[in-house]
Amino acid sequence: MRQMTDDTGFDRAEELEALVVEDPTRPHEEEVRDLVCLGDFLVPELHRDAGAEQAAEAVTEWADGDPSLLAEAADIARDEHHDETAELLHRAVEFASAA
Repeated sequence: MRQMTDDTGFDRAEELEALVVEDPTRPHEEEVRDLVCLGDFLVPELHRDAGAEQAAEAVTEWADGDPSLLAEAADIARDEHHDETAELLHRAVEFASAA
């Protein structure tokens, strides 16, 4: 029987981040796709107290604070009808732009 934990999406995202190796030869499209997937993964955090802000900060960190990269990922999410992901990524763009 699987034991229940109090892990949040953030804890799991940190685990996933540890698996991602920075590779300068990695295609830009893969980076953008990873941001959309990370946004999809963190969408449930939008429904927690302060979760939206924390999720936006986490996605911004993954994007190294690059608002244009985040905006590109938000556009792709919106085009693919991932509305909540697009909202989360848009918040990340605002967060990165304000920094």
